[in-house]
Amino acid sequence: MTQEEVRALVRLHMQQHATRKGSTGFRAWCIAHGVAVAHASQWMRGEQKTPPSDVLDALGLEVSYVFKRR
Repeated sequence: MTQEEVRALVRLHMQQHATRKGSTGFRAWCIAHGVAVAHASQWMRGEQKTPPSDVLDALGLEVSYVFKRR
């Protein structure tokens, strides 16, 4: 998965936690899954290169690097 695909997955999960009209459910999703809101927010805005480990844990994902020939 790419970074954007993981962000889209987070957005999809956040929708389930939206409690009022116009809410993204981001904070509620973070709290429900033990995710640090500030770090997740920075990553979602593209200020961090890799997703925080708590976000990956909440999604059941892990980082894996693949090297291939050009």
